[in-house]
Amino acid sequence: MRAFDGNWRDHATGNGVPSRQLGYVAALLFFAAARFGANAVPLAAQSDSAQSDSAARTPRFTLSAGLGNSFGGVGGNGEVYLFGGRVGLVAGLGFVVQAGFGGTETSTTIAGAVRGNSSNRPSRWLLEVAGGKYLGEDTHYGPALLVGRQWIRPSGLTWLLDAGAGLGVDDAWHPALNIGIGYTWR
Repeated sequence: MRAFDGNWRDHATGNGVPSRQLGYVAALLFFAAARFGANAVPLAAQSDSAQSDSAARTPRFTLSAGLGNSFGGVGGNGEVYLFGGRVGLVAGLGFVVQAGFGGTETSTTIAGAVRGNSSNRPSRWLLEVAGGKYLGEDTHYGPALLVGRQWIRPSGLTWLLDAGAGLGVDDAWHPALNIGIGYTWR
């Protein structure tokens, strides 16, 4: 039994992550980001110089360190950008330290997320669906739905801040948060 009552969900009871609903939300994120993004003009309709400028600004990959759902607690993650930077697939590895009456316990976690970004601009809004699992245990957390901002400096320095709510072990919604700093390759 865990003392932590944040965004962790116990699958030993048979209560699984609602994968169908998570798939619907991910599809909605994808289509919303593709349709309502600030740069919704297809590349084929842009001039050659606009295409080269857009391609030069488009993020390709980000490595970050931080804390939160998509970082697996405290850890790091990598994000691959698809569809001109509008969709990001995130994989994270981290750890969670839990203090209780029986002492301190550290667990390694893996995390995953899908992010829909408002544009490929340096400062953009994002909508994220995240979840994860304790390694070596049958305990999951999420799904969590978060909204936030990502800032990518011209130098590649990247900041992330998003917040929302996610399912905990008790099948109740709890606050969820991601705070990170990293580097983005274009």
